[in-house]
Amino acid sequence: MAQPFLKKLERSLKAVVLRAVESLLPRKVLAPPDWDARPWRVLYLRHDRIGDMIMSTGLIRAIASSHRTIQLDVLASPSNAPVLEGNPHVRRVLVFNRRSKTALPGAWGELRRGRYDVVVDGGVTAPSVTTMLLMVAAGAPYRVGLGGAANEGIYTLPVQRGAPDASFLMESARTATPFGVPLEGTDWRPELFLSRDEKTRAEAIWKRLPGSPRLLLNISSFTPDRRWPKDRSAALAAYLRASVPEARLLVTGDPGDWAAVQEVAAAGGAEPVNVSPVREVFALVAAADGLFTPDTSLSHAASAVGTPFAVMFRGDWLRHMPQAENLVPIISPGSTLNELPLEQAIGALDRLLVLARGQAAARTAAMVD
Repeated sequence: MAQPFLKKLERSLKAVVLRAVESLLPRKVLAPPDWDARPWRVLYLRHDRIGDMIMSTGLIRAIASSHRTIQLDVLASPSNAPVLEGNPHVRRVLVFNRRSKTALPGAWGELRRGRYDVVVDGGVTAPSVTTMLLMVAAGAPYRVGLGGAANEGIYTLPVQRGAPDASFLMESARTATPFGVPLEGTDWRPELFLSRDEKTRAEAIWKRLPGSPRLLLNISSFTPDRRWPKDRSAALAAYLRASVPEARLLVTGDPGDWAAVQEVAAAGGAEPVNVSPVREVFALVAAADGLFTPDTSLSHAASAVGTPFAVMFRGDWLRHMPQAENLVPIISPGSTLNELPLEQAIGALDRLLVLARGQAAARTAAMVD
């Protein structure tokens, strides 16, 4: 009984704080300006997780490309800022560490100096007091975000929400509509811009192993409910080695899961790889022919670089699923991945192998050309 009560109390306190923040800004709803009339400085707020930033890169591209007058900056977290390295649509990346006690006071001055005309709330999953305070700090007259929630009053350009089951990628895309970007017909696919050195280092890792196709198995995820049991990962690796002995198989995971990575790799006769920083892992995904992973940022990276991938999802988390043609979804019958049986994962792996063989053939043909 205590947990539901505390959650309810937390929501109530959050609503009070949001109303207080709203009172700091005028609530008048404005019409979109003439974007071609003069240069406009736009700030996009996305200070959360790596996968969320990757998912937002299609939206960032759409806003930045909508008018030649728009200069777009992004406020990112220390963990997801590397996603934007080399991105030609972003003028500047501001790093905001919300865990630091001095982060908000420091950001206040920096945002005011930026003299932004427009600030866009990239967090569409739930109202954020921190994001609202950053919008106050920016002092921009045009504030864009999804309406219909507790924080709607702070936006001067509120955007109508979609259907309750709409993907978060498409819900985020709605915040581009005030810039004249149509939802239909726009390419919302994410993108990563990897350097030549990053690609070369990833290629060197793959070339340590003989065989084809190149398959990457990731065993780690952000939260325990999105982790698959280690013994099933090991059994899947063993099945893969037995059914496709000619494959190049790498196993990776977070540094804290290194012992488990080695154990799973040993079960599949694979090579364990401990790759960091995160962009090096992205390059490894880009050079692979197939990725098998629980729901994590690597699935979004695969969708951005065009690598076929199979991803394990909780049944109540489907709105977060990447949008890609080469995706093999694996939906857990329960509220965690612990309920997902090995047999279901093997069936998805077999479908992934078909796509991976096609990817390997295309890569080989490109090298010959």
